[in-house]
Amino acid sequence: EEETIRSCNSRADRCNVLTACGSPQSNTDRTAGTDSTGSAPAFDGKPITIKMTTTQNSNQQMGKGIALLADKLNAALGNRVNVMVYDSAQLYTGTEEIQACQAGDIQVYFGTGGTQETVSSELMAIKAPYLFPSTDVAYSVLSDETIYNHLFGAFNDDGLSILGFYGAGISIIANKVHPLTAPADFAGLKMRAPGTMDTLNLNALGAAAITTPAEDTYSSVQTGVIDGMITPSSVFIARKLYEVQPYVTNPGMLSFTIGYIICNSEWLNSLPDDVHEAFVQAVNETVDELRAGIETDTNNFFTACEEKGCEVYNMSEDEISVMKDTLSGVYAQLVAGGYVSQETIDLMQAKVAELSA
Repeated sequence: EEETIRSCNSRADRCNVLTACGSPQSNTDRTAGTDSTGSAPAFDGKPITIKMTTTQNSNQQMGKGIALLADKLNAALGNRVNVMVYDSAQLYTGTEEIQACQAGDIQVYFGTGGTQETVSSELMAIKAPYLFPSTDVAYSVLSDETIYNHLFGAFNDDGLSILGFYGAGISIIANKVHPLTAPADFAGLKMRAPGTMDTLNLNALGAAAITTPAEDTYSSVQTGVIDGMITPSSVFIARKLYEVQPYVTNPGMLSFTIGYIICNSEWLNSLPDDVHEAFVQAVNETVDELRAGIETDTNNFFTACEEKGCEVYNMSEDEISVMKDTLSGVYAQLVAGGYVSQETIDLMQAKVAELSA
């Protein structure tokens, strides 16, 4: 799809929600931060502060991404901007950085998919089990205008703009007890669940879902608080979880894990046109590079696990089919629990079928 963000650089077309991935834009007019003529305020010689945060550490995907965006902004804008970067949850937890961005205490954050579900539980549908057959299909589905508005409309209402999204690697299953080859193997295991969607999946598989902070995951496995987890492949390598979980299972496209670049809408709309254009371009390039990087990492992931000493089990098509059947009831639980509307699920499944035909 054509990248619609690149058509939003004039005053007349300036959008409230911009994406670097072809997603639709809001029809909200650019009004915040403008003068009486409707134009952006002129640059007054003071650098524009761009404070950015992420909870991931510097060697994880979002930690690398936030540094990459900072480099691009500095290169493009020089002393026009004062870019301040805080990774590793130096300032806020995931939920806190959402609130800080809404309040304008930070301008941009790189947020994990699960944490953004606190803004809109509809986002849980993105991680519904075996919904997407591939990452490319997932990107296309999430870029559909109707689906996009169902999922992300709440961000507009809360004063936030989705700038772009990118996959965070495939969801893999790892543990320290034994190989996981079928749903029956999950019985009795204590597995980390970073969000409600993961809890529903793990419970359906017969495991006990336990919530632990991301930064405590390694020690939680060591001490027996948890036996394992479903986690994005990028996180497994970056946090060296292979050292404490020797059994790794490839369950196919179990769920689509995602990360976002999000900013304060009022701040975005207040940017002078040249700064806005450079900012948008830098975000585009950052998302493109994050997507390309995670694809490369994902393709090499299971080989890397074996090199680290893990025992890797690749589920067959028949075994994945059993997993799908076991997890199929999770969709009804999402609707019954009031997390996701049936309309959203129907729209996404229909779009997947259309793209997969």
